[in-house]
Amino acid sequence: MNQRSPAASRRSFLRSVSRIGATTLIALPGLAQVASHPTTGMAASVAQGSLLVGLRGTVIDLATLLPVSGVLVRVEPGAITTLTDPAGTFALSLPPASHSVEFSAPGYITETHLSPFNVDAVTTIDAKLFPAAPTNDQQVLLYARSVRQFASPLVDQQTMDRLGSAGALMALPATITVYYDHANPPYMINVPLEDYVKGVVPNEVPPSWPGNTLQAQAVAARSYGVASQLAYGFVYPDTRSQVYDPYYRTSTTDAATDATAGVVVTVNGFIVFTFFFSSCNGVTTRDSENVNLYKTDQNGNIVHNNLGQAECLSCTPGVSCWNYVSYCRHRSCNLHAPSSKSDCGYWGHGVGLCQWGAFSRSNLSFADILNSYYTGVTIADFAPTPTPTPTCVPSPTPLPVTPTPSGSEVHRVLLPEIGNQSRPNCG
Repeated sequence: MNQRSPAASRRSFLRSVSRIGATTLIALPGLAQVASHPTTGMAASVAQGSLLVGLRGTVIDLATLLPVSGVLVRVEPGAITTLTDPAGTFALSLPPASHSVEFSAPGYITETHLSPFNVDAVTTIDAKLFPAAPTNDQQVLLYARSVRQFASPLVDQQTMDRLGSAGALMALPATITVYYDHANPPYMINVPLEDYVKGVVPNEVPPSWPGNTLQAQAVAARSYGVASQLAYGFVYPDTRSQVYDPYYRTSTTDAATDATAGVVVTVNGFIVFTFFFSSCNGVTTRDSENVNLYKTDQNGNIVHNNLGQAECLSCTPGVSCWNYVSYCRHRSCNLHAPSSKSDCGYWGHGVGLCQWGAFSRSNLSFADILNSYYTGVTIADFAPTPTPTPTCVPSPTPLPVTPTPSGSEVHRVLLPEIGNQSRPNCG
C-alpha cells in the first residue's frame, strides 16, 4: 500500500537538502553585489566583483512552468532583497551567516525556505511558485507536480490496539519526534507539534487549494501525527508516516495550520489515525475492511495496464483485507470524477478523507468536511498557542528511542553522538 507514483519535484534543491540536512553549495566567482536592487539578468550579475558568499536562482510558475519576473526575494536576517529579472533569475550578495529566504509576488502564494544558509560560497535555490487563483485544470497539474504522498499508510491491528491502550487524549503532545533512520548515523529531532503540521500539509495537498480544504487536511495531518507519536513514540519523515519537510513553508498552509491549531479528530475521547487518500471513484469512499489494493510485481512495484493505469485487485477476507475500523465507513463522495490513474477509479486505498472530494466540498467548514468522511467522530479543540512562523529548525539531538523491526514494541537504546553536522542551528 505504500508505493507512490512518480511525480516531478517542485523544488529540486530541497530533495538533496531534505536527505542530507544541508545546503548544496556551488562555487561561483564574480557574483555582483546586487543586494536591495533588482537584478538585470544573471550575466550582468556575475560580470563584476569578487563576492565569495551569495544566493542565486530561478523562479518559475509551477502551473505554466514559465519564468516569473518581479518576484520579491527577501532574505533574513537583514531584510536583504532583490527582484527577479524577465528570465525569472535573481542574485544576492549575503554576509556569511544563517539565512532563510522568502519568495512573494502579486498573484502567487508566498513561500519560505528555511534551509540553513551558513555559506562560504554561493548557494543556488530554484523556486516554483503556486498561482493564487489557478484554474481547475491547473489545480490538477499542481497536485501532480507537488504532492509527494497520495495516501496515508494503513497501520496494523496491533498498532490500533496499542493506540487504544494509551487512553483518552487529555492533552496534545508538545512535540513530535521525527526519526531519520536512513541518515548515517540515524538521529531524531523533537519538533513543536504545529511546526510539524506546517511541514506536512504542503506535501500532502497543493497550497493553492481552498482554505477550508487546507484546514481539513491540517487537522487530518495533526491527528495522524499525534496518533503515530502515541502509538510508536515517533514519526518517519517520509511516506511510511507522512511526508515532512522542515525547510519548506507556504503562507496558505501555514495559515490553515494556525487556524486549526490544537484541533484533532477523536472517537470517544481517543485520538484516531485520520487516514486519507487522493481520489475515489466518484461514488463513495470504502469501508476500512474493503480497502483498494493494487497489483504488484515481485519487487513490490505497482503493475500498470496498457493505458498506464494501476491495476486494482479485490482483497481476500482474512488474507489481504485490512482491519475493521468504526470511524472508517463508506461515505458518499460524488462531487468529482473518478480517478483516471487506476482501472477501478480510485487513487489510494479509499479509506478516510478523499482529498479531491474535500477539494470539491470547500464550500463547507473544515469540521463539516471531516465529518463527511469520518463516522461518529468528534472534532476536538485543545487550542494551544500557535507556533510562530517561520521558526528555525532545531539541531538534531540524539534520543534514546529506536523502533524494533517488528514495530510491536519500542526498545530504548542510546544513539551515537552526532553533533550539529551542518544542519539547521537555532543558536
